[in-house]
This record gives sequence, C-alpha cells and structure tokens, in this order.
Amino acid sequence: MAEGQRHDRSALIVYGSETGTSQDAAEDLGRIAERLHFATRVSEMDDVEIVRRRTLSLKPGADHPQKIRK
Repeated sequence: MAEGQRHDRSALIVYGSETGTSQDAAEDLGRIAERLHFATRVSEMDDVEIVRRRTLSLKPGADHPQKIRK
C-alpha cells in the first residue's frame, strides 16, 4: 500500500520455532497478508499474551514485532 493509506484489516501472526522453520513460514504468511492489504505484524509466541478471549496483544517489555524481510 502507498504510504499514508489506511489498513482496514490487521493480522498478528505468531510463531514458535527452535530451528527457524516456523519463523520462515510466518514471515511468508505475513508477506502474503500484506499483499492482501492487511496491517501485518509477525512475532514470537513468547511475546504475545491473551488479553481476553479472541484478543491478542504483545506483552509489555517485549521487543517490537519482527519486520518482515523483503
């Protein structure tokens, strides 16, 4: 999307990985979601907590979600 355009949809993609395989898959999914005009963040599962049913947020003090590699 062009800079300044508003995203009407968002996606938080979380992964848990020891070898990096699921991180790679999550980043691929994040790129696909961005092409579909989702405001997308990819983050490790350890950096996410359930705030209430069906709502996720980053834990306080967690690093910013990883930027998707282009």
